[in-house]
Amino acid sequence: MNLTVSKKLAIALISALFVFFTLLVGPSAFAQTGRIPDPPDGAWTFPANPVDAAVAPLDSVMPVDPSIIIGELPNGMRYFIRENPYPAGRVDLRLVVKVGSLLEDDDQ
Repeated sequence: MNLTVSKKLAIALISALFVFFTLLVGPSAFAQTGRIPDPPDGAWTFPANPVDAAVAPLDSVMPVDPSIIIGELPNGMRYFIRENPYPAGRVDLRLVVKVGSLLEDDDQ
């Protein structure tokens, strides 16, 4: 038997089985009840105003990962150090410079 013919037969058989099971199971499996299920207790609670959920309170402090070493140099520069296994044998530095017109006083 030719390999090409057996490939075509296999594809035709798989396609026929797909169509058969789609027609057999499809309508009942994908039927909609028209009713949204009730959420589990304590889940899916939303504030009345979505903006309230998008803004974190200013008095809240984000928790810091205990594996991060935080310090400050005598010149006021703050640093955060964390072990970084990837990339191996390299240092990954990120610099955040808090400068700009928003941080200036009127006399500057």
